[in-house]
Amino acid sequence: MEKLFKHNIPAMFKATGDEGVIEAIVSVFGVKDSYGDIVLPGAFSGSLAKKMPIGVFMHDWMQPIAKTLEARELLPGDPLLPDAIKDYGGLYIKGQIVKGVQAAEEAYLLMKEGVIDEFSFGYYTLNETWDKESQTNFLNAVDIVEWSPVVRGANPATVLMGVKSEPELTNEEKFSRTLSRLKNLTPAMVKAAALSGEDREKVIEARDMLDALIDTNTPEEKQEDRSNVIDALRELRAAI
Repeated sequence: MEKLFKHNIPAMFKATGDEGVIEAIVSVFGVKDSYGDIVLPGAFSGSLAKKMPIGVFMHDWMQPIAKTLEARELLPGDPLLPDAIKDYGGLYIKGQIVKGVQAAEEAYLLMKEGVIDEFSFGYYTLNETWDKESQTNFLNAVDIVEWSPVVRGANPATVLMGVKSEPELTNEEKFSRTLSRLKNLTPAMVKAAALSGEDREKVIEARDMLDALIDTNTPEEKQEDRSNVIDALRELRAAI
């Protein structure tokens, strides 16, 4: 049975444009990563001609988060390449985050806020060359299956080009949307941070307050609940 490999790379991003669309260079050619691999131009061409990879969260195939709208290799000097990797080239991905999928919306928010700023891709090796003298494995051809936002990457050169966000909102709309997103993120925060019993109670308290604020009807009640939520979130932020 073939072994699926994972190739990790750090990333940077900017936020502009259409809602839920991300653009990234998920592989940089000619740069040796911490595993000793170098991806060569043309490595993805055969695979991309057959099928587009899928965007998943943290390499978890049970959590698909994005449809790949476009995937193509960019050669050195391509105008789409950021200046930092203009001389190298790489694999460009444009993906659409799937609305209504909790993991997708969480991943999008984490990327947009800069909490997660690295990428990885999963692949099967089709052709490789090992250079004993330099202790380098050259990837000549791979079958790319998925790309993933991850916590830690290996290749220091790859760039996340864009996390395209929703149109400009009013302050009230931003506040309400932020509260809703925080409420949705809370289970992931608790799991990821492995919070103690006391801090878990703070998370639950903040969630209850968010529920109260979202369900509040009168301006007076909303203002009071808003203050309570902000205080609770400040306490929670200090704890984690």
